[in-house]
Amino acid sequence: GYMGMGVGLYISRKLVERMDGEIRVDWSEIGEGTRMLFTLPRALDIQGYREASASSENEMMQRVTADHASLDVIGYHDHTILIVDDEASNIYSLLHILKQHRYNVITAFSAKEAMFKMDEHPHVDLVILDVMMPGTSGIELCRTLRGRYSILDLPILFATVKDTPADIALGFRAGANDYITKPFDGETLLARIQTLIAMKTSIQEAIQNELAFHQAQIKPHFLFNALSSVISFCYTDGEKAAYLLSMLSQYIRYILDTDRSNLVVPLDRELELIHAYVEIEKARFGERFTFISHVDEGLQDVEIPSLCIQPFVENAIRHGLFDKEGEGTVSLKINEGHGYIQVTVEDDGVGMPDILLSQITSGEKRDGGIAIANIRKRLEAISGAAFTVHSELGSGTKITMYLPYGIVG
Repeated sequence: GYMGMGVGLYISRKLVERMDGEIRVDWSEIGEGTRMLFTLPRALDIQGYREASASSENEMMQRVTADHASLDVIGYHDHTILIVDDEASNIYSLLHILKQHRYNVITAFSAKEAMFKMDEHPHVDLVILDVMMPGTSGIELCRTLRGRYSILDLPILFATVKDTPADIALGFRAGANDYITKPFDGETLLARIQTLIAMKTSIQEAIQNELAFHQAQIKPHFLFNALSSVISFCYTDGEKAAYLLSMLSQYIRYILDTDRSNLVVPLDRELELIHAYVEIEKARFGERFTFISHVDEGLQDVEIPSLCIQPFVENAIRHGLFDKEGEGTVSLKINEGHGYIQVTVEDDGVGMPDILLSQITSGEKRDGGIAIANIRKRLEAISGAAFTVHSELGSGTKITMYLPYGIVG
């Protein structure tokens, strides 16, 4: 039996025998050592030998490729993940975790095959790659992919056995978004995949319609601040991170889905936007303020000018409260009148001096998510609509809008 010889020697014996050779122990003495001897037939017909080798190699590659193809799960779900690892056990481990969730999965056993698969499947959403691979390493592959795809276009998650700071820094320098350590923990892996794909989706939704950024005047720094909050929660409170991502997605979707040809929306839509915005700011500023909202029943479907309330809430939170010490309160009240609704946004913040108040309402100074003067001009075009601003230094600001029913855009 080969058990006493060691597995490596057993494999050597099998290789020699497969090539019609012989292997034997020439001599062995306890305390002195061992000498192994093996013979191989000479390859007289070199050309024929090469052709036979190439043929068997092609057959083996076809067999391996067929096996790989059978591992791919394509076309069933919204998002596609590419796994790159030369160890079959790692690929099977990842497949076992991922197949329980709604992802298409493509596998590659080398950097070369990974690039081929990327060309074959241009809609890959995320790559999980092994740092240590023979030939082209995962780090080199990461750099190559970064030459073609930005950190937002294609998130890369690198898998490493060693999670030392130096190894992690090497992965990040090569352009990776995040890392996962082996052996894989299913929950950690899925949380990081979900976060990276959600961030990619949110940002792409925003970038796809740059015009909407300008029309709605979403400030890019708000988007990046929100994403920074999400990233920080990823490592401390996964559920909070997921919740904030859903709020950010809702916020961006609202802005991008707004039909610019029709400048009115149901009140309910505007309230959803306000809710998403407030939750993001609460997370970012550590619950430093209280938001109180009251809406009379039966007003959810009333049409209002789009993006006419949220900017006032944003202005109250950002400029009213965060310029003062301690905690604060912002309240939104929407009440039904006779043929109109009354919208009141009030804060107990720093307030505004008269000259600043005059500049904002006249349009000389632009502030908030959309210029307040912009909203004033839109309301002036609506018969029966009006708004007033009352502010006192050190006491806060109160904005009241009157919007008639049956507004047309």
